[in-house]
Amino acid sequence: MRFSIDAFSPETYAQCRVGLDYGRVVDNVDRFIALARAHGGRAATEVRMIDMDLNRGEQDAFVEYWGARADRALIVPLYNWPWDEGVEMVRKPCLKMREEMFFYTDGRAVLCCWDIAGRAVIGDVTKESVLDIWNGAARREYEAYLSRGEREKISLCSRCDAYRDRRFEGFPD
Repeated sequence: MRFSIDAFSPETYAQCRVGLDYGRVVDNVDRFIALARAHGGRAATEVRMIDMDLNRGEQDAFVEYWGARADRALIVPLYNWPWDEGVEMVRKPCLKMREEMFFYTDGRAVLCCWDIAGRAVIGDVTKESVLDIWNGAARREYEAYLSRGEREKISLCSRCDAYRDRRFEGFPD
């Protein structure tokens, strides 16, 4: 289970994740980790911070704090925002759809971590199981497009350059 927190102080978190309660998020992640360990550690936990100028001064404290609690604490690079000027779509598969699921705190499952506006909701864990969402028609349809590198068929993905530097057999570099 991966948690993206992106800050180590309430002040920075308020700038990174507008409208969310930092203390509640930290408490919930700590609680999940404790429950996972109490049940034999079957769910590996990873807590991430995206590397940004805004949080750079908190990264060491973040890794120290979460590294002592979770299985992994990472600082990861910031991708290009798909709607920034000059970002062009690449015609390559998207591994996120093959390997990951993303959830809002209200239970909605979305296609991608970039989907901050609910452009591609694929399910809702308050109404169906995670497995049903994973095997559902909406996710499978999106996955088929993305496996073929047909990002232009999905508005959310139409300007995404994720995996632009990764080599995929059968796809141009």
